[in-house]
Amino acid sequence: MIDLFREIGQALTNNKMRTFLTGIAVVWGIFMLIVLLGLSSGVAKAFQNQVHKQGSNQLKIWGGQTTEPWHGYKKGRAITLKESDLAHIAAENCEQVAGVSAQISSPGITISTDFDYIMSSFLGVFPAE
Repeated sequence: MIDLFREIGQALTNNKMRTFLTGIAVVWGIFMLIVLLGLSSGVAKAFQNQVHKQGSNQLKIWGGQTTEPWHGYKKGRAITLKESDLAHIAAENCEQVAGVSAQISSPGITISTDFDYIMSSFLGVFPAE
């Protein structure tokens, strides 16, 4: 066993540059492993926080687009939900649904005056029934 350690020590002293570069590579690899594990843990926590922020008991429904033509209307037209749809959802699912609300949003509008303008988005929420 002592001969093994002597051989290792001799190899390290005879190949100083290779030993130094190998040491740097090992330190760099361990550093990058720690950084990547920390980043992945942070991203996972961010996703969990975002889900809990939105509420785990919420369901969002939107109209989408049609996939088939119907009574002269073209395929791919937008389906717009109405306030009467809210009442229908609440009435039909009263045991499973505690509250129904609607929201309206626009992701890129320009509001301007004679002197200035601002590009922004808005989100409005109807009161829950």
